[in-house]
Amino acid sequence: QRPEHGRLNLQVGDQRLRAYVASEGQRRYVAMAGKTWELERPKPEQKRRANAAGGPGAGSLESSMPGLVLDVLVSAGDAVERGETLVLLEAMKMELRITAPAGGTVTGVRCKAGDVVDRGQVLVEIASDDG
Repeated sequence: QRPEHGRLNLQVGDQRLRAYVASEGQRRYVAMAGKTWELERPKPEQKRRANAAGGPGAGSLESSMPGLVLDVLVSAGDAVERGETLVLLEAMKMELRITAPAGGTVTGVRCKAGDVVDRGQVLVEIASDDG
């Protein structure tokens, strides 16, 4: 079903779900069941940078949109698992969870609760367990 007034009603099997959709430029954000996903078609230069940085789990985690840092749940030196929530942001009346893309060790935290951050601003740095 097409989004209407920022809402999207879905049916998966017998389960009915409601998602909320927001846009910022070419990016789309979908919030559902306490989680938020950012949808964007990667540009060729983004793919090259990700490959150069060692792929998922290596490098920096950035804010996906401008917002307010609600909480930072990790510190430098912490071991994290794939999918673990590292930072909570509030943006466009949604709570965004910045999660670890892979297991690793936090090498730096570049924000604190109460900070106002811009899209693309580095929040947490992680060294991947894979190397």
